Amino acid sequence: MKKKFINSLIIIFLILICGIIILFFLKGSKDVSLRDHAERKNFLIGSAINSQYIKNDKLYTAIARKEFNIITPENELKMKVVHPEIDTYNFSKADEVVNFAKENGQQIRGHTLIWSESLPDWLEHGNYTELQMRQLLKDYIQTVVTRYKGEINVWDVVNEAFDDNGNFVNSKLLDIIGPEYIELSFQWAYEANPNALLFYNDDDIEGLNQHSNAVYNLVRDLKNRGIPIHGVGFQMHKNLSENLNYESISKNIERYGKIGVQVHITEMDINIDKKGSTLNSNLSKQANMYSNVLHTCLNSDNICTAMVTWGFTDKYTWLGNKSKPLIYNEDYQKKLAYKGLLKELDD
Repeated sequence: MKKKFINSLIIIFLILICGIIILFFLKGSKDVSLRDHAERKNFLIGSAINSQYIKNDKLYTAIARKEFNIITPENELKMKVVHPEIDTYNFSKADEVVNFAKENGQQIRGHTLIWSESLPDWLEHGNYTELQMRQLLKDYIQTVVTRYKGEINVWDVVNEAFDDNGNFVNSKLLDIIGPEYIELSFQWAYEANPNALLFYNDDDIEGLNQHSNAVYNLVRDLKNRGIPIHGVGFQMHKNLSENLNYESISKNIERYGKIGVQVHITEMDINIDKKGSTLNSNLSKQANMYSNVLHTCLNSDNICTAMVTWGFTDKYTWLGNKSKPLIYNEDYQKKLAYKGLLKELDD
């Protein structure tokens, strides 16, 4: 009888130990996500998301849901998509991404209201006076921002208004309205949603150079004149051959902090299509670049508050999958780049 009792205690003890081990591993597997680690740091980690893929690719959808606490509609909110005709709006694709984010408790970056390369044909080729163009632009911005008020609270208001030399990019809006179209766009977006964070977004402006100086001078001028602008987006579409100067990036982030503006990394990917190196070597270098950029961002005294990649799997990338620019491979396996970001967030 005594032996049976002891055996029963041993069995109960073993069951308890097994239960504790199972709970430990379940907890561990749940915690191993970029999203969980980012939220512990009060940081936003995200990806551009495509409505087509969340509808048709279950694994894509599952990863997008688990790994990110902020997402960007890849193309669905660009002007030529949502406002294809002068008297027509189409929000069906944008709504799919917005609803996905809402269902999963994710924030949304509204990308993008004004971009010269995404103007619809009716606007690009129409014959409008300055007064007409201003009214068309105002109606469009306020229609879109008002529709998503309370759902999208971060907007890329103006995208890529400068070239690499710091000059304004030629566009229909610049020709008819002049540079003032930029501040007007921010003012109209603010009127539609005073609670939204409004960003200027551009590429190759993360370090100190002519391009980034032009953007900084614009943002500082807008701030000084009371135009509502709250942040600057560093796109960071990079190639592995580029030698990023992290000290320069840090100084650039710091100067935005001094004028009361935050920074998001908004569209990061790293093209590794580089001759003369092995794939493993390139993937390791890619991971180091991702990690170093995130490290620089996280060490900015809360000036840099988000990092978003332009997609997350090499299966779907605007660069073509030979470039292998993202943090998951074509088969949805986590790359060294993913592990590097996770480690930075965990540290």
